Amino acid sequence: MRLYRILALSVLLATSLNANATVDPSKVAKAVSGAIESKLSNRGFTPSDPRFAGTISRSTGVIRAATSLSTIPLITAGAVTAPAWMTASMVLATGAAIGYAASVGEESLTNWLLKEDGTVDVEGNPLPIDSSDGMTVGSSYWSASDYVNSMQGGDGFAVARQAYYNYMARGGNTNPQAPNCQQNNDTQIQCANIVAVFKPSGSLNMCGQGFYFANEQCKPYSYPAPSSVPAQSDLTAQQAVDSLPTSDLSRNLSPAYVAAVANIMWSRAAMEPGYDGVPYSNSKQITSNDVKAWMDANPNYTPTVADFTSPAPSSSSTAYTLPGTATSSAPQAINPNATSTPLNLGPDPAIDAPTLQSTPTAEAILSPALDLMPDLKNLVLPETTAECPKPILYVFDTEIEFSAHCILLEDYHLKEIIQGLMMFFWALAAAIVVLTA
Repeated sequence: MRLYRILALSVLLATSLNANATVDPSKVAKAVSGAIESKLSNRGFTPSDPRFAGTISRSTGVIRAATSLSTIPLITAGAVTAPAWMTASMVLATGAAIGYAASVGEESLTNWLLKEDGTVDVEGNPLPIDSSDGMTVGSSYWSASDYVNSMQGGDGFAVARQAYYNYMARGGNTNPQAPNCQQNNDTQIQCANIVAVFKPSGSLNMCGQGFYFANEQCKPYSYPAPSSVPAQSDLTAQQAVDSLPTSDLSRNLSPAYVAAVANIMWSRAAMEPGYDGVPYSNSKQITSNDVKAWMDANPNYTPTVADFTSPAPSSSSTAYTLPGTATSSAPQAINPNATSTPLNLGPDPAIDAPTLQSTPTAEAILSPALDLMPDLKNLVLPETTAECPKPILYVFDTEIEFSAHCILLEDYHLKEIIQGLMMFFWALAAAIVVLTA
């Protein structure tokens, strides 16, 4: 029991230290800048390219313009009332929404939907069914009764909720929801009329994580997991921030949120007149995997949920400025002969500038081919009269005339068909000769 109290005090102390950790909204700017730069590098652009720095600079202008709007929602924390990265993102998300793709923070309890009308929908992630490592013979355990069966397990809240679920299900409730269970002290957890009691040792059974012991066997927990945060709709930005569990504030900001904000800023910047950065591509958007890779490589600059939701004046020189790594936003003029010795080419020969001939017309270009062999233009073939030959053969004083082919050619118009086929084949042969020359 003493060890249990020491662990509980350690958790409370760690939570308190994290909650009081220094908040730095500029880390969000660093993460967004890093995400954009990583995508630019993946697309083949280098920091020396003037468009690289132009993308970062123009994106900074977008977020600064958003924080300067009089309509932007403000967040109050202590004595400071100012915009936050969260509210600036809501302003930029016109025609879109950010959220529900992931939790606000990594492994946090809360999902947010930041809507373009300036409100926030909140949804909680389900609590884990069994947060213990299970139960072994001789170990500590929790015990409760559902008024019919006794049950034991490694997680007190899970045992209490399962006992309450069994009790309500027997009463005809086909989908009983567990009430808000509470821990009365170190040894008791209560769910309505069900109480789970902690036993420091002496377990007679062994069940793995996710199972409890009842009726001489290990059974899986079957109660519906309660939400960690109650679902709420159309909250103001301040209400959404106030509803965040303290444990969420110290968690790393979700890469999905950083990616969404970076995509919005870049796409908005690319639509502005005079944009001199890299064009934004809908088919090559910044993804949460891109941001996650950057966060893993830069843990000291990874923002927390508190950094994203804490107020920072729009006049801040760092909170809303993407730092970037490019050193130049414009090409530098280079004179390769600046350090060379001038070459003396002698006196000016006074040669006039060359003149270009007039462009020939289409008729002038085609005339050599059209005027080729002019005598053929007046060629007239003489008219001839001919008839289908009908050979005659004499056999044994008998005259045999072969005229069937003439009937086929003339009466059945085969002559015209053959003429057309021959004309096509000769034209094809001529074209082959010309093209292969």
